Amino acid sequence: MAQNTGPPIYLPEFPKNAFGLKRGSILRAKVSFEIEFLEIEISQGEEIALGFDGEDVCYRNMIWEIRELEEQIRQGIWRITGEYIDLSNRKKLIAFIEEIEKRPAFIQ
Repeated sequence: MAQNTGPPIYLPEFPKNAFGLKRGSILRAKVSFEIEFLEIEISQGEEIALGFDGEDVCYRNMIWEIRELEEQIRQGIWRITGEYIDLSNRKKLIAFIEEIEKRPAFIQ
């Protein structure tokens, strides 16, 4: 849990993985692809920031088990940029959780 001022923010621990990915890691698509049932199109060169909703690694409506994402990286679908979103600011963290992880930020 993270807390500066205000109610505690729920931050489930990002899963351990072979690439050292963490919440806020940025990946760049090396190929264009479409996920029809989610109505998502990813263009080559598009960047996404990884979140974790407590069960799955996620970016908005896209979800992976960590092993699936590792395999996509090995297959050349994604490139790890080595960049991260700075989530040390409480407002940025809450916005990230709501926009990327699509879950409540606070424990009810």
